[in-house]
Amino acid sequence: SGFTYLDFPNSGQAEGTETQTLAGGVLRVHRLGQATSSDQELLRFDDDPQLMVHAEVHESATGDWLVAAIGAGTAPEQMVWVARLLAGPERVEVGEWHRLCPEADHPRFPIGVHDDRLLLLTTQDAALGTVVALGLPGTEVEGQVTGVVPEGEWALEDVAMASTGLVAHRLVAGESRVELRGLDGALRSHLDLNGEVLVSLASHPASSEVFLGTSSLTSPRTSWRLDTSNGDLGR
Repeated sequence: SGFTYLDFPNSGQAEGTETQTLAGGVLRVHRLGQATSSDQELLRFDDDPQLMVHAEVHESATGDWLVAAIGAGTAPEQMVWVARLLAGPERVEVGEWHRLCPEADHPRFPIGVHDDRLLLLTTQDAALGTVVALGLPGTEVEGQVTGVVPEGEWALEDVAMASTGLVAHRLVAGESRVELRGLDGALRSHLDLNGEVLVSLASHPASSEVFLGTSSLTSPRTSWRLDTSNGDLGR
């Protein structure tokens, strides 16, 4: 067991507002029970210290992947690199990196892995947002690009993936519209949030549950639980 983290090694003494002594971030993995001095380096970009790496493990029935979204600072335009997690005799190892999206030329936000495909929320070729599935390297669908959630009339703000469905959030004339969809993107239903605005989504690919946080001008933040297997929604 372990986790990945972004390390910023100090490269000198900073004076006042001087920031040049802060080196670029290094993506490392820490394995529980081991000294931090043995943490393995996974990615670093010495030639471009502005690049930031947000890495997450995405689990699936056909294998687990480490997915890295890489962009300059907080810019939404990101590259996407992936590495398969390999079960070794004593620990899980991180495999070779593959540049699934080699250029940081469009906003891209990884959602999850399903059927050997990485689902991405992006505005590439869809100004209001869409979800596409990219075939992962070394699989039968490698290199394939499939549309999942189409671009609509209103902006697609966020998407969460559970074991039995997707939850998509669109802004419609300033109000939240939440869609329950199958993992293939097929629309199942629209969810009624009593006029409240969706502010957060949380899910896990091994669970059918998605948790929603809503708010309004007249009510405090409210938590909802959605079962994507049957569409049951409750507070």
